[in-house]
Amino acid sequence: MPAINRDWIYVTKLTYTNTLDEYGQKRQEVPEESDLKVIWKLYNQVNVNNPTFVDIDVICLTKDDSVTNKNQIVKDNEIYNVMQIIPGKYNQLFLKKS
Repeated sequence: MPAINRDWIYVTKLTYTNTLDEYGQKRQEVPEESDLKVIWKLYNQVNVNNPTFVDIDVICLTKDDSVTNKNQIVKDNEIYNVMQIIPGKYNQLFLKKS
């Protein structure tokens, strides 16, 4: 069995119907929850020159194409914002703890 198959875990994806109200503030609504299968890797580089990786706490890989930067990811009762997505065979999700 390839090593990558041992790293898959399930996290919760939060989906909001309307992310911002008419004032540009996040709506106080109950999001739709769904399971998301990812490979979860902590990212703790300190000296980063590439703006893609600035302020990133976690990098995930997933095959799910439905994730957007409007979603939030929950793992161990911690909420992470999706900052950037790089599409590919495995989509790369760059997450920041909110």
